Amino acid sequence: MRNTSGWLADWTSLGANFGDLQVNGQFVNWGPFNADHKYTLVFGVGTGSTVNFRIFDGDGGTGMQVPSWYSDNSGYLTVEIYMWG
Repeated sequence: MRNTSGWLADWTSLGANFGDLQVNGQFVNWGPFNADHKYTLVFGVGTGSTVNFRIFDGDGGTGMQVPSWYSDNSGYLTVEIYMWG
């Protein structure tokens, strides 16, 4: 999720984590850039556990979220969850 284009390309000062999809409040390694914008993350949770996703909007260098920045966001993101086993 580290590759940006358009007006976001000028926001490199916001750090590598800016705009990343967080899992359970944590930055994760989504791997190298994929031109199809499809990424995979394998992780385990216990039975009955929840998983939370959030697009990080803030200073990616410091990890500080800026709640007021979310008000101008738009678009969509699809997350597919599969169970193995």
